[in-house]
Amino acid sequence: MLNVKDSRWLQLEVCREFQRNKCTRPDTECKFAHPPAHVEVQNGRVTACYDSIKGRCNREKPPCKYFHPPQHLKDQLLINGRNHLALKNALMQQMGMTPGQPMLPGQLQALVSQSIGKNLNNRRDFVT
Repeated sequence: MLNVKDSRWLQLEVCREFQRNKCTRPDTECKFAHPPAHVEVQNGRVTACYDSIKGRCNREKPPCKYFHPPQHLKDQLLINGRNHLALKNALMQQMGMTPGQPMLPGQLQALVSQSIGKNLNNRRDFVT
């Protein structure tokens, strides 16, 4: 089994105004990412640097390929990460697995789908 890291919680949407060089908000106030040119943007999103969020990224030459978010976005990412971990652990417990137990790629998505399916089936009982 592989212990696959899920980095989706590190994704931030890039400011559309910033992409058009028209955002009037500073990086510290915009609720969207303003990445520097060396950070890759994919489908209007960037991946934040985990080390930067923890205050320990020292990649300079070459510069870090991940986005180093301002504090207000770091705070939001930390909340997202805690919520993601709590959901993952709750789903694993619900399925009789131990939190922290290695999972196969795609196994978490299967757990989420099963859980959602069960919840939808339970709700159908109440629909008239």
